[in-house]
Order: sequence, then structure tokens, then C-alpha cells
Amino acid sequence: MPRKEALIAQYFAKKDFRAIWFVSSNSLAATGVASTCDKSTTMTQDLRQESFYYHNAMRWILQNARTTREYIPDPYEFPTAFNMSLLSWDCELEKKAYEIAKSCPTGNRLDFQYTGSNNYTTTGPVTKFTVGQAVLKWMDTLHNGNDSLVNLTPSENNAAKIPGLQLIIGNMTQVGCAFYQGCKYESGVEFTPFVCEYGPPPLKVGVPIYQNGTPCGACNGPKSSSCFQGLCNYTSV
Repeated sequence: MPRKEALIAQYFAKKDFRAIWFVSSNSLAATGVASTCDKSTTMTQDLRQESFYYHNAMRWILQNARTTREYIPDPYEFPTAFNMSLLSWDCELEKKAYEIAKSCPTGNRLDFQYTGSNNYTTTGPVTKFTVGQAVLKWMDTLHNGNDSLVNLTPSENNAAKIPGLQLIIGNMTQVGCAFYQGCKYESGVEFTPFVCEYGPPPLKVGVPIYQNGTPCGACNGPKSSSCFQGLCNYTSV
């Protein structure tokens, strides 16, 4: 396991993201929403949980950079967000991700005209470990390029950071991921795309990714019942 992933896993073993997933999934099941997730996407509950966990963990890292420095040697140098939301799982986005994965993409399109999804390819099986690798790889693109965002607002010069920027859009509230087995490179080697789709708002040039400020400021402050680990919880839990 790469050092950074091991450190993050060690740190978040102490956190409650996994617990809130189970509460959330049970709540969805009770209302019949969870049953709408298409079984043909090949996603399991374990993989959904891990995708949910890592996406929210990356958002938590941004909100708690000072306390994670012991565990994460190269923190992402972004200020805390006033309006960073806890993400929930969306079955329609999962289905959309599956359709994209079936087209056998081999990488991310680093173009602001084609935002809304991230792609990771593997020549092995898609496991919990794969999910962690994918999300961490996307997040690490925040280090790409020499141009920083001005006032948290992306420009065309920040295209290399698109995968990471899509993980930290403050008002975004939904994520859905899926994979497809059966793709082949021209060499004949098989590969599997793992794709994650994100709910509105999309990443756009000229639009700030979030508002800088005290974590959970947009949902009545860090001591509010609507605040979960520095993220505004607009889910049903």
C-alpha cells in the first residue's frame, strides 16, 4: 500500500465516515431508494461504501488540513470552505458512470468543456484498494501545473487540476461510481475503467469552487447538528 494511502487509512480509521454510510444506506433502503441502483452496473455495496468514504474523506482533509499534517506529508494547500457539503450516493449517477465506463475511456479529458466525471483505469480487478487509489490519484492532481487558482476560481490554465477540483466543489452533494470489465487496449491487454460521476453544480471556468470561510458556516456553524466532520450534511441522516 502506498505510504499516503496507508497514512490516510490509519487516520480515518478513527473517523465516522464508514458509520454514517451504514446509517445513510439503511435510511435509503427503508424508503426504497436504494433498490433503484441498477445491479447490472456490477457495483457492490462494499464498493459503493468505499467510494462514498474516500470522496468524503478528501473533502474532510481540505477542511481539517492542520490536524492531518501528521498523517499526510504533502497536504493540499487550499483554504477551508464555508460551504463544503457531505456527499451522498446517487443511483442515477452510478448508472451514468457505468454507461461512460462501457465506452472504455483510457483517461481523464483535461478540458473544461467535458467536466462532471473522473476516470481511472486498472488492468486488475476493481477492489476497495482500487477505489482508494483512484480517488487519491484524482486528488493529487491538485498539485499539477504551476498556476494556482485565483480566489478559488479556475481558469483554462488550471485544466491539469480538473480531476482534483471536481472532488472539492463546495455545493456539490452527490456522487455515483461504476466500472466496466471487458475493455482492451490496442495491444490486446484488457483493462477496466472505474468512473465516478458528480452531481451539480459542474466545475466551470470563472466560477469559484467554493466559498472560503469557517467549516460548516453555511449550515449554522461547526457545532450545529447539520455539521458532520466539517461538512454540511444535507442528506436524510
